[in-house]
Amino acid sequence: MSQKRISVLYDFIDDQFVPMKYIIYFGAGFIDWNKNSSMYIPIEAPFYLQQLDDFPSDVVSMSISYDELLRHHNKTNSFGINLNLVKHRVEKMGGDIWGIEQFILLVSDIEEAMQMTLLSERIRQKYKEKHTVEV
Repeated sequence: MSQKRISVLYDFIDDQFVPMKYIIYFGAGFIDWNKNSSMYIPIEAPFYLQQLDDFPSDVVSMSISYDELLRHHNKTNSFGINLNLVKHRVEKMGGDIWGIEQFILLVSDIEEAMQMTLLSERIRQKYKEKHTVEV
């Protein structure tokens, strides 16, 4: 993803900096919707910080819902997006997937997806410990 740029859209609530949305810009035509079923995005700095007033309105954006997020057990500092689900939703609405230039996600959805992975890993570990027989 050489063209990819990550931005965090934030607001000030009660005099505090609050990250609200995670924006992944990649440009139109970047995703091969016929070939790729998912994409993984590492969570790494630096982020380009934007205020709501700075958000461009002329970029074709697609919001990503929590149920379209993925986790991969080998990619611990990344989250994924199920492109098949996104494609299905866009086509169902009569939209054009090829024109999408960026994804917009709620920071809270990403945080929840990342925490659920920690929880599921702990549950799997406890299960293994409980069901392992030493010889």
